[in-house]
Amino acid sequence: MFCKGYSTGSTDITCNFYSGTGSGIRKLKSDAGCKDTSSNVTLNVMKALLSMDQFVLVSGGNSLIQSVQRTINSKYEDYIGLAPCDGLYGRQMNTALIKVLQAIEGQTPEQANGNFGPTTTAKLPIIPTDTSLSDKTKEEGILLGKYALVCNGYNISIGNSTWSNTLVNTIKNFQADMCIEQTGNLDKNTWMALLLSKGNPDRACNACDTVYSMLRAGRLDTLRNNNITAIGRYITGGSDKILDAGEIEAIINGGFKFIPIYQEDGTPGVGHFTQEKAYAAARKARVMAKSFKIPEDSIIYFAVDFDAVDTEILNVIVPYFKILKENLQYYKVGIYGTRNVCKQVMNSNYAETCFVSDMSTGFSGNMGFKMPDNWNLDQFNEITLSASTGNFGIDKVTYSGRYPLVTNLYNGNTKGLVSDFKFNKNNTWAYRKYDGEKMKVYLSATKASEDIPEDALVLLKVWAQPATEPPYCFYSGEVHAKLDGKIYGFESSPDSIEHLIIQNGAEYGFEFSLVRKEGDVYIQLENGEANVHIEVETE
Repeated sequence: MFCKGYSTGSTDITCNFYSGTGSGIRKLKSDAGCKDTSSNVTLNVMKALLSMDQFVLVSGGNSLIQSVQRTINSKYEDYIGLAPCDGLYGRQMNTALIKVLQAIEGQTPEQANGNFGPTTTAKLPIIPTDTSLSDKTKEEGILLGKYALVCNGYNISIGNSTWSNTLVNTIKNFQADMCIEQTGNLDKNTWMALLLSKGNPDRACNACDTVYSMLRAGRLDTLRNNNITAIGRYITGGSDKILDAGEIEAIINGGFKFIPIYQEDGTPGVGHFTQEKAYAAARKARVMAKSFKIPEDSIIYFAVDFDAVDTEILNVIVPYFKILKENLQYYKVGIYGTRNVCKQVMNSNYAETCFVSDMSTGFSGNMGFKMPDNWNLDQFNEITLSASTGNFGIDKVTYSGRYPLVTNLYNGNTKGLVSDFKFNKNNTWAYRKYDGEKMKVYLSATKASEDIPEDALVLLKVWAQPATEPPYCFYSGEVHAKLDGKIYGFESSPDSIEHLIIQNGAEYGFEFSLVRKEGDVYIQLENGEANVHIEVETE
């Protein structure tokens, strides 16, 4: 009682059940919505006392959700026990609502297990079109529909079981937000969308993602015949996932939209999401996107493909996406992950929109979380399709249309002379000719040895070779990069220039030096090695 915050009328713990203890039990029962308000300590009350569940409104809790919690405890305690009454929608309450549905369907408390399986699906009360339903079943079904709408973020009165225009319009709003058919009814698609993250896995989809190349004959035709209009593929991830050369062209020329996905590892844990890897991911994603001619301002969806909990999201995932956003430059950050991961990263303003991994219904970050606002893609089932050249697997996806996908490729000048190398003291590149009028150069560097001072820099000088007669070469611009993995360009260097003007017929070379600054002078270091990543883009 003390641990739950209820007074027993005494400061001492005794072996006696005095009136103060009885009052505390009655207060707990009242807070939990129990029908029985006596001081009897039932099994469910003892479970509640020994759990971490709260029965008063907590910080962030919603009073309307709390009313739902107390109501279902009062009506369905035999099925659900005593659910928390903290005003928060979570995994436990989601399970309780499914048990309430099973009770309405006529299942016994022993049969009602909180799993939305085939039996529960087959017995769904379709309201109001199923005229065979009893008045009691219809009324309880309407109330449960209202409870579920409240938990999914919709404001509607739960005080009566009337089928009204207000309820129909609220259902239609939910259906529109979830991109399912707007019937205004509590039908199969709606019930499953209200209570399962994946919704009805058998519903049609208008998009997909896949690890299978679309250059294999017959696959694009198969997707088109299944009314799919957008295809997600990976711009990284090894030979089993990564796009083939010319694949995006084939997808777009075939009349499809393209969804760029970034995922290096199949199912990485929280240890993958380090600051160092965030800088590397931003660089690689940008480089690969440019190499595939994906236009600037396109959204790249970075995968968080595991069940991250709140502490991991706050302390690891959110900082990771902060670095992505700060360093992706001319592309936009999207996030792929559970509802909870997507919501928190977007609320931190480090992702434009999200690609929700709703197919993983058992993930703690999906069950008991409403769909994030402004979601763009919803992955909800895995199926196998047959093409003329054999079977291939896809994940069914709903594209909401809230944010654009890639519908054309960049046709401008060079975007991405890229190299990674290690050097010490000094390194010079051969001269190359570039098309276009403007040149931008991006540089990042990290330590490759421990004998480099903390204030060391990589100094990049760009030299132009305009003619075969003196002066053969002249200095054009420079980039200074700290050895911290961050991306530096002309704008972050002393000259503060935005770009170089490419001279007609000139060739450009690059000189790298490992230096430290003493006053206004750069002194070349005699020791140490640095890892360098360079990108050149022209327009």
